[in-house]
Amino acid sequence: MDLSLCGAVILIIAAALAIYGFMEILKEKQKHENNTEQIQRQLRGFGMLLLSEVILLIGMGLCLGLGGGIGGIQSAILSL
Repeated sequence: MDLSLCGAVILIIAAALAIYGFMEILKEKQKHENNTEQIQRQLRGFGMLLLSEVILLIGMGLCLGLGGGIGGIQSAILSL
């Protein structure tokens, strides 16, 4: 897969998860929701933020060819 296409796909997925995470964190407390459920929802949103960052980091690393150990890192640095 081309580097720009690979990067765009990873970026879109990570951005969607980050937006969902922020929406869960910033959502107002619902009438039927108690404090424990609100905290669980906010923690789930924070988890989505962390997941989006991990996907972004690992995905971009794989797009650049960093998955191949030292040889992959050297080829990625030389390609820049």
